[in-house]
Amino acid sequence: MTILEDVTRKPEQHSVNATQYAIWIAFFELYNGEAYDALTKERLTIKSEGIEMPFVEDLLYIPARNIEEAMDIYKSGAKNLQRRSNGFN
Repeated sequence: MTILEDVTRKPEQHSVNATQYAIWIAFFELYNGEAYDALTKERLTIKSEGIEMPFVEDLLYIPARNIEEAMDIYKSGAKNLQRRSNGFN
C-alpha cells in the first residue's frame, strides 16, 4: 500500500495504531528554462550546494489536513501553469 492510499482511507479503516502523516504540498514548473512557483506565480531559483541534490529556493509549501485540501491546492496551482497553443506543456 502506498502512503497516498493509506492517507486517503476512511478513518474507520485505520487500525488503532495507525501511522500518522503530515502532508505539505509544493508545486513548481519549469517553463522556457525558468522555474516558477505554480501557487504564487513567482519566479524561483534552483540551487545546488556542493554535492547535495539541487533544491528550489523560496518554494511555497502549504500543509494539507486531508486529501480534499491537497487536491484544492493542486487545482489552484494547475490553473497557474503556463500553456501554449501547441499543447506541449
